[in-house]
This record gives sequence, C-alpha cells and structure tokens, in this order.
Amino acid sequence: STALTSQTGYTIVDTSLTWTSAAPATSLVTGAAPGNMVFTLGITTALANTDTLDITASQAIWSAVTATTCTATIGGTVTTAFATAATSTTVLRLTASGAIAAGAFVLTCTDNIAVNGAAGAVTFDIVSTKDTLALTGQTGYTIHKAISSVSATIDNNIRSATATSIAISFTTDADVA
Repeated sequence: STALTSQTGYTIVDTSLTWTSAAPATSLVTGAAPGNMVFTLGITTALANTDTLDITASQAIWSAVTATTCTATIGGTVTTAFATAATSTTVLRLTASGAIAAGAFVLTCTDNIAVNGAAGAVTFDIVSTKDTLALTGQTGYTIHKAISSVSATIDNNIRSATATSIAISFTTDADVA
C-alpha cells in the first residue's frame, strides 16, 4: 500500500475583532473628568445571545465594579441587544442579549467613568467569545499633565516698538499617582 502524503487538512480562520480607537470625549488631562468614553472597533464575527466582548484598559478608567450605561451603533444603526458592566476598574464587559451583527461598532459609555489617571499612554486589549485571538496593546489615547502656570516675555518692552521675539513657557503639575 502507498502512504498518503501532503494532504490538505483544515485552515484556522482568524475571527479577531479589529480596532479603530478609544478616546474620552472632553478631557485628556490627568485628574480631570474625561467625559464619555467612546470605543470604535470592528466586529468580524457576529455576536449571539450571551456572547461577551471584553475591553481592557492599561490603567483604571472605570470608577467601580458595576453596571455601566453605554449606547452603541453597528454600521451606523442603533443596537440595544447588550448590557455593559465594569468587571474591574480596567475591564468593561459587553454581554449580548441578542444578535449583534458584524461591522463597524461604536460604543459610547456615559457613566461610571473614573477621572483620568497618571500622565501617559492608555492602551487597550479586546477579545470576544467569538475570537480565536485577542487583540492586544491597541492605541487608545494619551493623558497629559495639567498646566499649572504660563508666562510670556517679549524682547522689546517699549510702547511703540515692535517685538522681534516672544518666549512662552508652561509649567506642568507633577504626575498624579
């Protein structure tokens, strides 16, 4: 008998989510209220009832482990087939209560949002129960130190003379831990 060789088996298809952005609506300053949190991502494989999607931040962005109010669109159409809750101060879990189609998904959360943490980059990991691989280290936004003082000087202080240079300096607060 002759052995079979080089036979086709199967291919694992990547069903991972895709990432576009995450950003607070109003402030990127450390210690300030950020406003609504807006996440934009792509759902590659439709979610069904009880499927979950976890969004994990690299620092605390949720005030408490509790239900969190969010609205969503998929492909520009409003969907209400889900519930959201912070399962920690870094993880938001969306649980489907019906079908959520594949497509461009925008999730806007309006409460339970912590004040901005320490200055620096905030990155995100996302994964759903339909994924074969988590999407990790995705670019979110950068929190900046607050400006505590501004000063300006000009090189010519005479009333009718024209200044040729202006120096402006900013002082920022220390990082908030």
